Amino acid sequence: MEMALGLPALAAGLGIGFVLGLTGMGGGALMLPFLLWVLRLSPVVAVGTDLVFTTVTRLVGAVQHRRQKTVWLRPVFYLALGSLPGAWLGAWWVVHRAASDNRWLEVGLPRLIGLMLMLVGGITLGRSLGWLHAPELKKERWPSARAAWFIGFGGGLAVGTTSVGGGTLIAAVFLLLYAVPPQHLVGLDVLHGALLSGAAMLPYIWKGQVSWAVLPWLWLGALPGVWLGSRLVARLPARKVHLVLGILVLLAGLRLLWP
Repeated sequence: MEMALGLPALAAGLGIGFVLGLTGMGGGALMLPFLLWVLRLSPVVAVGTDLVFTTVTRLVGAVQHRRQKTVWLRPVFYLALGSLPGAWLGAWWVVHRAASDNRWLEVGLPRLIGLMLMLVGGITLGRSLGWLHAPELKKERWPSARAAWFIGFGGGLAVGTTSVGGGTLIAAVFLLLYAVPPQHLVGLDVLHGALLSGAAMLPYIWKGQVSWAVLPWLWLGALPGVWLGSRLVARLPARKVHLVLGILVLLAGLRLLWP
């Protein structure tokens, strides 16, 4: 890959990796617009590339969260029972539809991505402004195994089709309906997100819908970024970061819906 594109990819990987480690979001919501508009990849290749990128960077963050004991494995397991098949099904639907319907690839998929970005941006803004907040309970409350399966399946479909939204949607449901410590919510998002994007990326890899040339540059920046963000998750208030992210993601969604 030319250096002219490699350096922006390196910088983008560093910044997005840091945000991912710090807040649990940033993989698809920020990387996908970069791949579409700066590197000018086709929508389906951008989704596949983003899923491969997100899997590796989230794994690095998950290891750090596990060492800091800010992630609990049991809810991750129940979420994954639903999210992994959901992600795989969504991904297979996209790659097969893209192969047979060029009009949908050029118009339908970008608008689907834009819709998901707007939903993610709205949820992120709601959290940062205090409109979405956890119920006031005296002790932790996690979803049952059945509820976690349904929540995971919905998030899996979102990630498999667009690479965007699964972690944010799941975090919003956890935030509104349950009582989970913030650090554990971020840790759960990072670890479960690695499994989720790992399942979703397989059909894209199988059908050759991944740009392998750009990934080394992205990882070179993202791996130290996500490690640093994970180290600082318990020390830095993320509210202002979420506010800026929400605005950026919302504008990106609008740009895809109304080009």
